[in-house]
Amino acid sequence: MVQLGDYIQIISAIIYATSLGLTIFQISSLRKSMLIQNMQQAYSTTTQNLYNNFHSKEYLEMTMESPVVSQYYSLVDSPQQYYIIIQNFDNIELIFNLYKNKMIDMQLWMRWKATAESMMTIPKFKKVWNKTKDSRSKEFREFLDSYIR
Repeated sequence: MVQLGDYIQIISAIIYATSLGLTIFQISSLRKSMLIQNMQQAYSTTTQNLYNNFHSKEYLEMTMESPVVSQYYSLVDSPQQYYIIIQNFDNIELIFNLYKNKMIDMQLWMRWKATAESMMTIPKFKKVWNKTKDSRSKEFREFLDSYIR
């Protein structure tokens, strides 16, 4: 015959096992969230450093020596315009990936999607996009290409 004490031991074991499982799940989720935040911070820092370099006199002087880079600059009025456009594409692509990975909500995404659509009506943006889009992910290329008229 099973006694009340036996039930309590079984129920207690189940409660402890469930608590342990939930704790492990929460730690795993927290770890993933921290990893994502660290990656986003590293990306932000890297792009800010690049942006600073792109706007330095020394960097621009060195890049003018490259026939490849000069070809990119010829798409716009100045190297600064080129890098502003590239940085906009980088930002939209980052936000596109955040949305794709369910890290931002639909309402926020819809505002950025409208921004991307309006960006692609700017002739200089289209010229730079057409010249540089092969360096982007296939999904992002398809997304932005759908806004080119």
